[in-house]
Formats: sequence, C-alpha cells, structure tokens
Amino acid sequence: MAKKLLMGNEAFAHAALEAGVNVVAGYPGTPSSELVETVAKLHGAGTARDVHVEWSTNEKAALEMLAGASYCGARVLFTCKQVGLNVASDALMSLNYVGVGGGFIMVPLMMSVLHVPMKLTSGTSLIAVMILAVPGVVTQAMLGNINWVAGIAVACGSIPGAALGARLIPKVPERQLRFLFAGFLVVAAVLLVVNQLNLWG
Repeated sequence: MAKKLLMGNEAFAHAALEAGVNVVAGYPGTPSSELVETVAKLHGAGTARDVHVEWSTNEKAALEMLAGASYCGARVLFTCKQVGLNVASDALMSLNYVGVGGGFIMVPLMMSVLHVPMKLTSGTSLIAVMILAVPGVVTQAMLGNINWVAGIAVACGSIPGAALGARLIPKVPERQLRFLFAGFLVVAAVLLVVNQLNLWG
C-alpha cells in the first residue's frame, strides 16, 4: 500500500468519505478550505463517487442544505471556521428544536459503522438516550422550556408501545426491521416538511 503525507484536514476528509459521507458543504476558511477542496478533488478524479460537494453561499445555507439531506437519509459533513458558526447559529438553534431523537443518529451509526445488529441497536440507543437526556432535561427545565403536563402525558402514552415494540423486535426479521425504520424516517421527514410549510393550516 502506497504511503502519502497529508495535512490533518485532508486526512479528515479521507476518513469522512471512508465512513460513508456523501454530501459535503461549507464556506471557505480553515478548516473548510482543505476539507471541501480535498473531497472536491477526489470527486473530480472519480475516487469519491456519488458524492455531492459544494461551497455554499454562507455557513447558514450549508447547514440548512445538509440538514435537509440528512433528513432524507444521507450522511453529511458540515465544515466551517469557529467564527463562521455564528453565521449558522440561526439554523443551528432551530435544528435543536426539530425534535429529532437520538435514535435517528445512533441507530444508523451503530448499524453502518459499528456493524451492530438492528435488534441490538434499538435497546442500546435507548440506554444512551436515557443517559444523555438527564442533563438536557435539567438544562431545559432551568430555562423554563418544558411543558410538564404534555411531556408526562406523552411518556405515559408511549409506555405500552415501548413494551410492545421490545417484545416484537426479536420476532421480526432483521431486513424487515431495517425497512420499517427507514420508512419511519421518511414519514418523519414528510411531516416536518408539511409542518414547516403549514400545509395543514
């Protein structure tokens, strides 16, 4: 195997592609320059196939485009310099309230990168979300961002479904579980678009 000296950002770009990233966007400025340009060169050389890479109008535009691609199931990479994150802060703060659960990220990550069986990723992601939820709940409660009545009502209503799902997972074939999860992501993405466009009034 041939050896090649790379800058850290160039190596990061290669690693991202090896991990399956297929949509890359950012705005010029270190580290974006090396990352996006490396992916673009590999794409132009035919090494990085089926990859969309672009310099966006600004950091906000890049993040919003990548968020949309992510909702559609793509693996995305957003790059910007530290001060550029301020430009993307509007989109970033909004994305925090979209309501995407940890399983949307953890389940595909564990299946594709760690090669954990689908039947194990469900329970594994739940324990991770439970632990991560504690500081989030405390912080949101301190900020007054929690509707306790609605939250408790949703939790109580979800208990029977969670118990039923845990019992059904071992009985459903792995391939079917993957399709069911993918279908759920599609439905969630459609509902987000419908809500954003106020199509239901």
